[in-house]
Amino acid sequence: MESKNTLSPFWAEKYKRESKKSWDKFYKRNETRFFRDRHWLDREFDKYFGLPNKDPLRLLEVGCGVGNLVYPLLEVQPNLKVYCCDFSPRAIEFVRKHEQFNESKVVPFVCDITEDRLEQWVSPGFVDTVTAIFVLSALPREKQQNAIHNLSSVLNPKGHLVFRDYCDGDFAQEKFQQSSDPSLIDERTFVRQDGTISYFFVEQELNQWMENAGLRLISLDRVNRTVDNRKRNLSMNRTFLQGVWEKM
Repeated sequence: MESKNTLSPFWAEKYKRESKKSWDKFYKRNETRFFRDRHWLDREFDKYFGLPNKDPLRLLEVGCGVGNLVYPLLEVQPNLKVYCCDFSPRAIEFVRKHEQFNESKVVPFVCDITEDRLEQWVSPGFVDTVTAIFVLSALPREKQQNAIHNLSSVLNPKGHLVFRDYCDGDFAQEKFQQSSDPSLIDERTFVRQDGTISYFFVEQELNQWMENAGLRLISLDRVNRTVDNRKRNLSMNRTFLQGVWEKM
């Protein structure tokens, strides 16, 4: 039985087709103010970013936004060279305007990883680590496999893809399901009020996509966090998937 908040096929396809435009409008509206800097990445995935005084590590950050991961990571791992992309031209412009931007350390470019081959900017097998942090969830389900193949193509043998994103059962998914407004594209794909898409992953499906792209599972876990919103007197049980895969 179809849910009362399921979008019509016309609107579902429209939102998926206009996803890039919606994210560019998001950055026009919010500029650099919306997302907090991600200072936790080196703590969670430290061994995949190299160590000081070692050979420079080449990192590709996909869905980089305005640089909330790139610049905090460079502060603690200055030996990195970061290639970073987003399908929002406006977001990439903010990366270039950042006070810490250094063209010898940061190489930003506009790319839709579902359509544009990363090999136009990064040579096949060139990077040591790919980070996909809260980015693949912004893509429709049917485009996930192609995007992951694209990421795998630029990883060197024994290179790693590190991942954290929304998980089936997360508080945000429950909010979408309870909404009276049409927002459901399919059972785990929803549209936010600003037109951007949010997909909620399950372990088996995600790992199958990774394996299909030549990536071997190292670890995959659910991360549970309780987030308190004091203004709204609300506790939210957030559930994310966090994993690492190695290029075979």
